[in-house]
Amino acid sequence: MSFLKDIFGRKRKKLTCSICGKEINNNFQAKYLKINGCLQLSTVHYECAKKLNNLEKSIKGE
Repeated sequence: MSFLKDIFGRKRKKLTCSICGKEINNNFQAKYLKINGCLQLSTVHYECAKKLNNLEKSIKGE
Protein backbone atom coordinates (compact mmCIF):
# COMPACT_ATOMS: atom_id res chain seq x y z
CA MET A 1 0.00 0.00 0.00
CA SER A 2 2.85 2.43 0.71
CA PHE A 3 4.13 1.81 -2.82
CA LEU A 4 0.82 3.11 -4.21
CA LYS A 5 1.02 6.11 -1.91
CA ASP A 6 4.49 6.83 -3.27
CA ILE A 7 3.20 6.75 -6.83
CA PHE A 8 -0.12 8.56 -6.47
CA GLY A 9 0.41 10.57 -3.31
CA ARG A 10 3.29 12.73 -4.51
CA LYS A 11 2.97 16.45 -4.50
CA ARG A 12 3.04 18.22 -7.83
CA LYS A 13 6.59 18.68 -9.05
CA LYS A 14 7.64 22.14 -10.13
CA LEU A 15 8.85 22.48 -13.70
CA THR A 16 12.01 24.61 -13.80
CA CYS A 17 13.95 26.37 -16.52
CA SER A 18 17.13 24.53 -17.53
CA ILE A 19 19.05 27.79 -17.91
CA CYS A 20 18.08 30.01 -14.96
CA GLY A 21 16.51 27.42 -12.64
CA LYS A 22 13.39 29.45 -11.88
CA GLU A 23 9.92 27.90 -11.90
CA ILE A 24 8.14 27.79 -15.26
CA ASN A 25 4.46 28.70 -15.31
CA ASN A 26 3.02 29.16 -18.79
CA ASN A 27 5.75 30.98 -20.70
CA PHE A 28 8.15 28.28 -21.85
CA GLN A 29 9.36 26.46 -24.91
CA ALA A 30 11.10 23.16 -25.49
CA LYS A 31 14.59 23.53 -26.90
CA TYR A 32 17.47 21.19 -27.62
CA LEU A 33 20.51 22.17 -25.57
CA LYS A 34 23.97 20.68 -25.93
CA ILE A 35 25.15 19.94 -22.40
CA ASN A 36 28.44 18.09 -21.84
CA GLY A 37 28.52 17.11 -25.52
CA CYS A 38 25.03 15.55 -25.50
CA LEU A 39 21.83 17.00 -26.93
CA GLN A 40 19.05 17.23 -24.38
CA LEU A 41 15.44 18.35 -24.83
CA SER A 42 14.93 21.00 -22.16
CA THR A 43 12.24 23.44 -21.10
CA VAL A 44 13.33 27.08 -20.98
CA HIS A 45 11.68 30.48 -20.56
CA TYR A 46 11.18 32.49 -23.75
CA GLU A 47 13.40 35.23 -22.32
CA CYS A 48 16.20 32.76 -21.56
CA ALA A 49 15.91 31.27 -25.05
CA LYS A 50 16.23 34.75 -26.60
CA LYS A 51 19.32 35.49 -24.48
CA LEU A 52 20.83 32.14 -25.47
CA ASN A 53 20.18 32.77 -29.18
CA ASN A 54 21.76 36.24 -28.97
CA LEU A 55 24.78 34.78 -27.18
CA GLU A 56 25.19 32.07 -29.84
CA LYS A 57 24.98 34.69 -32.61
CA SER A 58 27.58 36.91 -30.94
CA ILE A 59 29.96 33.96 -30.55
CA LYS A 60 29.57 33.00 -34.22
CA GLY A 61 30.06 36.65 -35.24
CA GLU A 62 26.82 37.07 -37.16
